[in-house]
Amino acid sequence: MKRRANVFAIHPYTDAPRARRLESLLREADPALAHYTVLPERALPGSRAEVLQGIDNRLRFSTAVVVVNAPGLHVRETSTYEMIRAVEMDKRIVVVQPHQDFHLPVPAVLDGHVYRHVGWRVDAVGRAIRGEYPLDTRLFDIAEVADRRRLVGALAAGAALMSFVFVGCSIGAFRRLQQELAAHGVQLTWGTKDTRVVANHALVFGTIFGGMAWFLSGDPKSGVLGALGGAAVGTAVGMYKVEKRYSAQLVTSGTTRMIKVEAP
Repeated sequence: MKRRANVFAIHPYTDAPRARRLESLLREADPALAHYTVLPERALPGSRAEVLQGIDNRLRFSTAVVVVNAPGLHVRETSTYEMIRAVEMDKRIVVVQPHQDFHLPVPAVLDGHVYRHVGWRVDAVGRAIRGEYPLDTRLFDIAEVADRRRLVGALAAGAALMSFVFVGCSIGAFRRLQQELAAHGVQLTWGTKDTRVVANHALVFGTIFGGMAWFLSGDPKSGVLGALGGAAVGTAVGMYKVEKRYSAQLVTSGTTRMIKVEAP
């Protein structure tokens, strides 16, 4: 005979239909389950403090807590409170992953406290609720880290895109300067020292941006993306410095002889 179990489901308030569906399936599979989930139609009355107290009471009498994972669950105030309290009460926490998105990131508050990750299968959820599985040691991505990784990636990509535009403008300005000086008998060439200036700037900016991206996101891939974006920024800065230096030298030379100008 199955042991009686009480279950509390944590879900985004805007995704109540999924929690209702899960509860309905669990009731059909196991009528002995007692459900303490706070659905909109069973909303707790009273002030905010009274509602939180009611949640605490339901959690306290639950033998298992089911987290219906969804994008953005970690930024929802009530869901976060429920997850924190479930961890503090040392409840058996089961994370139900959405269909076709089994590796959806899990809120950081649950890291190290998840008894089992399961797919959208009633038999698997029911067994996990009753503790019939061994402890789950599978590693999953953390939602907060994934958010930082996406933000760092977007910033790095934006910086790289703007830098490439800047590099294009610098190359265009350098070529126009070459053509203008050639008309006055002055030959302007790109020297080895110019390449070193651009390469040094790309290396310095790539190291700084990559290190910051890795530190902020905690993810090596974001560090690489940040380094690439930083290298693009450094390339743009180096190109700009080379072009401005040549402009300054040639404006002050005051000569119209055919000369070859290289970086000092």
